[in-house]
Amino acid sequence: MAVKDVKQNAAADNCTSSSKSSTGPASKFSIFFSKVVPFISKNQHDSGEKESNPSSSPAITIRQSKSYEMQRIFCYFDENGDGKISASELRKCMLVTGEELSSEEAEDAVRLSDSDGDGELSLEDFVKLVESEDEQAKDKSLMDAFRMYEMDGRGCITPKSLRRMLRRLGEDRTVEDCTAMIRQFDLNGDGVLSFEEFKIMMQ
Repeated sequence: MAVKDVKQNAAADNCTSSSKSSTGPASKFSIFFSKVVPFISKNQHDSGEKESNPSSSPAITIRQSKSYEMQRIFCYFDENGDGKISASELRKCMLVTGEELSSEEAEDAVRLSDSDGDGELSLEDFVKLVESEDEQAKDKSLMDAFRMYEMDGRGCITPKSLRRMLRRLGEDRTVEDCTAMIRQFDLNGDGVLSFEEFKIMMQ
């Protein structure tokens, strides 16, 4: 899920070398990114405030630029709308998807990716953090995301399981809405998303 149009600065080398482990802070953020991007339709900034856009389909986000996707997730983390992400904001948002981050891990993640030394992450810093994991960790992140959405142990994402997960993320969608989201990527027409279909959606 590379963000090709956002260039990493010189500090990226430090972040990459410090986050190769699949259990490190950067990998956890990428897991969060994988879980949220497919379906969530979160509020966006407008003059310092977050404004909802219910007419926008969450599934459309998958087909939009990776830069735009990253901006949406950045806004999700930036709860106070100040254009920066603090260590406490990182921790709070990670908990939504069950990825616990200690205070020390959050502070380390900020320190390693903070390009201007203000103790918080800009959008470019955040991109650098998320994109620093290796391919093996990305594969694990994708599977973790799939398992979180399927939840029923059936090996597929159903409209009901998708609705439950979206409600946990603050999105109140009907089963009919979720059925429509799934239909866009349901290649065999069985009404659910297999892991293979999920992977295609995430490409």
